[in-house]
Amino acid sequence: MALIKCPECGKEISDKSSICIHCGYPISEMKQNSETLQEELLPENELLLEKQLKRDQDSSIKEEKKNFKIKPIYILGTVVAVIIIVVGICQHKTIQKRNNELQAYNNAIYAYENENFQDAYEYFSNNEYKDSKDYLEKTIEKYIESLINDNLLEEADKYLALVNDEVVKKDLETKLTYAHGLDCFNKGLFVNARKIFTDISDYKDSENYLARARFMSLIQGEWILRYYQDGDYHNRGAMKIDGWNAATYIASGDRFEERASCTLEMNDDNTVSFKTSDIEYNMYYAEGKGYIGATLIKDSYYESLRESYYPLTPWCYGKTKNDLAFEKPDKSEIVNGTAILPVPSEPKIGMAAEEVKNSSWGEPDKINKTTYSWGTTEQWCYSNNRYIYLDDGYVTAISE
Repeated sequence: MALIKCPECGKEISDKSSICIHCGYPISEMKQNSETLQEELLPENELLLEKQLKRDQDSSIKEEKKNFKIKPIYILGTVVAVIIIVVGICQHKTIQKRNNELQAYNNAIYAYENENFQDAYEYFSNNEYKDSKDYLEKTIEKYIESLINDNLLEEADKYLALVNDEVVKKDLETKLTYAHGLDCFNKGLFVNARKIFTDISDYKDSENYLARARFMSLIQGEWILRYYQDGDYHNRGAMKIDGWNAATYIASGDRFEERASCTLEMNDDNTVSFKTSDIEYNMYYAEGKGYIGATLIKDSYYESLRESYYPLTPWCYGKTKNDLAFEKPDKSEIVNGTAILPVPSEPKIGMAAEEVKNSSWGEPDKINKTTYSWGTTEQWCYSNNRYIYLDDGYVTAISE
């Protein structure tokens, strides 16, 4: 038996009691009503539960649909974001490239305007920004002219091939040819200079240089000054001319002794000066007679000879009293030893470097030297594609 509380008075009674012993409340009727109420509420509870379950199902379906809609939006957003980032990077690179091109272009313009054509060429040749191609052509032209002015002719030759405008190219070729002619003339390569100036004789003063180169080529070599006495000619002096270098000699017994040397100075198209502190002549070439005439200006040795010998015998072959006549020695005289001036020999294998310099080839125009652990090799470069090769100072090969 269990105790329950009376719903009326609240006091404890047995659960078996039909009425409350304290207040008389009908307990059995209350139980019956409770059971009836439960029976009535059961279908209603089931209905409520069923509705709740349906609501939960609907909510779940909506959530799934919502999630289904959100996922494509999320994916689309991600794709759009990636595209924006990629486009941004590409635009940044494009802008950066344009900025670099603009900077290079401005640098090139600055170099061009300041006549730094080498830098301008480097910029324009690697930049297609704006009118870079037009500037490149102008820069090449200006650069070639600057190389010509600086006498960097081999470098100018390389860039000439890059000129596209045929009219401009022809003009630059003529300028470059003229510069090569001047270079040969100044180096004493008069035969080469004559050939070059002959080809462009109508350009600038090429005709004058052609005449000078011809004159200088005619007076090259060894010349002997002789006087006539007792029915024979005797050596008195000599002159040796190699390029622009000249030396004068005095006959002493069977030898010629050097008195003085200098670099010749051009006076006009047909005369040069031999000038030192003690000696001075104005030298010309006697056309048709084959000798070098030296008009005496200052030379104590020849002045005394002139005063002593000229009244008796014109030892200058009847020329004016102030003229010395230097003639080319005959080959037979050279062979017989009459002309004591050293006759340069041809270069040969086995010659020492100094012997080569004193040979008929003389000093090289250029020397390419390479040093190895075992020794040194040299390539001596001469005009007309002639070369001499030396190992450790001695000739090993000759190429003509």
